[in-house]
Amino acid sequence: MSRVLVLPALSAAALLCAGSLGALPASARADATAVHAPAVPAIAARVADSPTGQLAYLSVGGSFGTPNAVAVVDTRTDALVDFRTIAQYLSGIAVNPAGTEVYGTAQGALVVLDAGTDATLATITVGGANDAVAVNASGTRAYVADADGSGSTDVVDTATRTVIATIPAGGHRLALNPAGTMLYTTSATGTLSVIDTGTDTVVGSVLCGTSGGSVAVNATGTRVYVADLATRKLCVIDTATNTVTATVTLPSGSNPMAVAVNPAGTTAYVSTGPTARIYAIDLQTDAVSTSFPSAISVAEALDPTGSSLYVADENPMGSGSFAALATGSGANLGAVRLEGQPSDIALGPVAAGTTTSLAISPSGTATQGAAVTLTASVSGATSGTVQFYDSALEGAGTVPLGAPVSVTNGTATLSTTALAVDTHTLSAAFSPSQAGLLRSASAPVTLQVEPQ
Repeated sequence: MSRVLVLPALSAAALLCAGSLGALPASARADATAVHAPAVPAIAARVADSPTGQLAYLSVGGSFGTPNAVAVVDTRTDALVDFRTIAQYLSGIAVNPAGTEVYGTAQGALVVLDAGTDATLATITVGGANDAVAVNASGTRAYVADADGSGSTDVVDTATRTVIATIPAGGHRLALNPAGTMLYTTSATGTLSVIDTGTDTVVGSVLCGTSGGSVAVNATGTRVYVADLATRKLCVIDTATNTVTATVTLPSGSNPMAVAVNPAGTTAYVSTGPTARIYAIDLQTDAVSTSFPSAISVAEALDPTGSSLYVADENPMGSGSFAALATGSGANLGAVRLEGQPSDIALGPVAAGTTTSLAISPSGTATQGAAVTLTASVSGATSGTVQFYDSALEGAGTVPLGAPVSVTNGTATLSTTALAVDTHTLSAAFSPSQAGLLRSASAPVTLQVEPQ
């Protein structure tokens, strides 16, 4: 079943109080005190969650004193399984095909994060105020849109962590064709540049609108779609001739912010920002087929089946969110609310799910100084580590309990006598060491520690 997570002020303690979340990594601990999560409206539940799924990565800008972060959502259950605070504000975000590295664009830098340990692996200097980033299918190259004065695109060798070419084109949004042989990038003037990734040269250009916008490529690489903010147009571009074959004008007041194309290549989904609607475009008739309400969606991604549209939603008051929408009906399948402004979303590779549960002995109540044993049970994986967490609701924020514990025969156990007199919310987060598996977090368990 899907769930709604409300994350007020990104308080680490509040995150654990939310009930559906489970645990946070060490990078998410904070010194905030607990607050109660506000009520949220009910949403439609998924009919059946697949045992395999993807992780969605969102770049989240700090808001009202909250930190910059990367939020990670398990799209099977629409639950937050990681929240890593980082120094830089990240705009664009991408994941390599193996799901091992996350790439985020900061001001004049490409930040490389380890997807498993949350560590910053590298900070690569690139030009300008950076916008989008894309990684090729082999994971060997990252392409960074530099929104500097002239607009350019940097090519980064992901093995050596160096910029190997700077192409004087683009600077706004970009997308690769499935083969990784062509890169399509928009500029602030409305020009779509076509870059041959074998030679890192511009081999074509197409004018679409006047402002440059989000760009998407269909699964066969035969069509490119550009959503222009200023003119409310979706341009359909034939990649064989690099010409506009059709334009779809969206209703008055629309501000196209993002575009995504389903795997069948039959429908494009265009979010329209402040108008809070997503328009489905029939790509056989090049006309709007339907629309459904959304928040201010600034980025989109589709699951491999095309049945769920994942959106990163901004909110003028500072409370953004991740949401999963049914592409057929627009029904809200699940959401994670974030106190901060998400700016981009990327999907990791499809992987098998894991589950984590937590048992505590003694349960309910313990005496100060007595041993408390936490046992995490993990299914779906044979190796990895569990980090236990403690959120004392009347004390400090969420903190890790000891070092990560290795999983043996499906369990990881930690015994501690250090819990102070307080109400503790304990949880466990599992990180697999095997490739192709998703992380998981337990539901929180409350323990009241009484004086001796």
